[in-house]
Amino acid sequence: MENNLYQGGTMNLKEIKELHGNKRVLLLQSKDEVDLNNQRELFDRSPKDYQDRDLVILTGLEDDVLEKYDMNSDFDLILIGKDGSIKYRAHGVSNPEKIYSIIDQMPRRQKEMRP
Repeated sequence: MENNLYQGGTMNLKEIKELHGNKRVLLLQSKDEVDLNNQRELFDRSPKDYQDRDLVILTGLEDDVLEKYDMNSDFDLILIGKDGSIKYRAHGVSNPEKIYSIIDQMPRRQKEMRP
């Protein structure tokens, strides 16, 4: 199974836009490495859940991404749908189940879940 978690290197806005249509994107940014690691550990517990939802989690974000999505808090989490729009934003470590619940309510995800 393809591992979508934590794409390596840094990601710029153009590279993120190339994921639109095929992947849901979760952008993570933190000024505190401990918070970032805590968020990663929560997702690491359920790799099948994020893979089933075509979710890619990005942590190495270039300045153009941080500016576009106004990611200047101590911790930012932004969920972007396959259509490229922001579906959820948080400023603290979030439970993956909340993210999965938001994804599962999306119309495209509803179609994906049908047999």
